Amino acid sequence: METLSMWNLSPDDRYPWERRDDESGPAWLAFKAYRDMGPARSQAKLMAQGFPGTVADWSRKYFWVHRAQQYDHHGERLRLQSQSDAVEEARALLVDHVMELMKELIAIALGEKEATPGQVAALNSALDRAGLKPVEKVELQERKVFASLLITDEQYEDYLEQMHGGAADPATGPMAEA
Repeated sequence: METLSMWNLSPDDRYPWERRDDESGPAWLAFKAYRDMGPARSQAKLMAQGFPGTVADWSRKYFWVHRAQQYDHHGERLRLQSQSDAVEEARALLVDHVMELMKELIAIALGEKEATPGQVAALNSALDRAGLKPVEKVELQERKVFASLLITDEQYEDYLEQMHGGAADPATGPMAEA
């Protein structure tokens, strides 16, 4: 008697839902129709399609239920793998796009490139939606550099306190122009 362990296949073997060597032509055609019905399959539906009443015997003899389940599981694995591949591809494209944007923002921040008014507006809009504030000027080693740094409201208040001697208004702090 065959057991279900016979389905541990090597890469050279057939899948369980393929035709078996001992399966007759009519039994194979009936199994294909049964297998292709999907999870809602039944022998009654198969007989309603005109297959003979021997499908119950064939089903037991050739392990149709198990083979059809294996076919369904395989199809689901392929679907999930395809979905996973699509998500990974989209993630990789997003990472590439973000890296290009980061390079452009760094070039703008270092003064190597000028930001267009549209870019500044889009960045400020994105910061506003994220609940972040732009810091427009940063003094770095005696050199003023235009930068839009992402900081929280609390970090912005700390920045103002540190850079402007506690003054809430940057115009009155130590960086204010005389």
